[in-house]
Amino acid sequence: MTSRQPAGRMVRTFLETESPMADEFLAEQERRRSLGLRAELYDILGWSLPSLYNVEVIPCDRVSVGEERFEGDGIPAFELPEASQLGWLVPWGGRAAGRFLAAAQRAGLKVQGADEVMTLANRRYDRGTLVVRLADNPDYDAGELHRMVSQLAQVSGAEVVATDTSYSEEGVSFGSRSVMALPAPRIALAWDDPTVSYSAGNTRFVLERQFGYPVEPVRVEHIASDELDRFDVLILPDGGNYAGVLGARGIERLKNWVERGGVLVAMSGGMRFAASDAVGLLPTDLELLAGGKEANDDEGDVVEGTILADQEAYQQAILPEAPRPDSLPGVLLRTRTTQDTWLSAGVTDGVVFMVEGRDVYRPLTLDEGWNALYFEAPENLGAGGHLWVENRQQWAFKPAVVQANYGDGLVIGFVADPTFRAALDGANVVFLNAVLRGPGHTARVR
Repeated sequence: MTSRQPAGRMVRTFLETESPMADEFLAEQERRRSLGLRAELYDILGWSLPSLYNVEVIPCDRVSVGEERFEGDGIPAFELPEASQLGWLVPWGGRAAGRFLAAAQRAGLKVQGADEVMTLANRRYDRGTLVVRLADNPDYDAGELHRMVSQLAQVSGAEVVATDTSYSEEGVSFGSRSVMALPAPRIALAWDDPTVSYSAGNTRFVLERQFGYPVEPVRVEHIASDELDRFDVLILPDGGNYAGVLGARGIERLKNWVERGGVLVAMSGGMRFAASDAVGLLPTDLELLAGGKEANDDEGDVVEGTILADQEAYQQAILPEAPRPDSLPGVLLRTRTTQDTWLSAGVTDGVVFMVEGRDVYRPLTLDEGWNALYFEAPENLGAGGHLWVENRQQWAFKPAVVQANYGDGLVIGFVADPTFRAALDGANVVFLNAVLRGPGHTARVR
């Protein structure tokens, strides 16, 4: 797309990866931070559309004009799937495949998901591929199921490939334990106090409007009732004092529900609640500021004398004891993917999250669960917006999405809200893995 047009400034604004700020302005913000003053920054700094949609943009500063001219729009024509006596495959990883799965589950079709790579008829199908088999849907004959699958393909825009063989030349086959049933989940979304209304609204909009899957809002104070047993998935959006609203009875009720096979998806403040020592649903911990002043455990009002040799020593001395990391002002951060868990299926090179606040978590150990996605190395971490130096160092390689078993159930934590303002199209696949595929990986289903 060229910027040499009347709307060129708009094109540049939409596609640029960063809007730099003046060095003098940033120096003043660093001075304010050193004194504990609030930085004079807008709440969200990262608004790179390519990063939000997980699309690579390659800038070009010159136009080459050759003899060949481009003809057509370059978009391949949509093709309906062919008939099959065995079944169909849907490659996973984009919005269209997510719409197909949501529609198929709502329609009552039995769908499976492959957690490992398959190769059929010389084509490789990556992790997450959906499988619709005639054998799993005995209520339909081959013609009826073909018509239904074709209709779902047309409505969703997903690529659907007919297969007449279940033999995998490389990787897993249809009968493998790595090909899991994906039952239609009954999803509850925590609503009202203490949820952040934007986060709850974003999440409902993404599932119901973008993917056509129903969600039932449930007031947080009602989670302590038996109503929770009607659901397979509970989403805790960003929020405040969940523990206070739920109370001891509600927390125990929630933990019991997960333990019996429920899937808890906790985002931002919801993850902070799930990971707190008082709740213990996620085995991770918030970090203090790396390199910050140690907390003083001595009793009394007399402390050990110190010598402040220079300005830097003074700045260190006036830091609060055991401070939290400085808050991130809404920046886009890149992640890497752990390829050994189903939660990252459909994602190969990581996705970008909009990160606000100061919640940095330690990575889960191998005996605690999986860090399905974790933040990039310092030099490649930022994808849009300004990062403080200590943020860049401390957030690197820390978890972005974690999963842990809890009894027969699962707890999935998103450090940042994956449905932020319904604009993080690139993160949708991970969110859908959690809510639409999660119940297929609980001990209750297995």
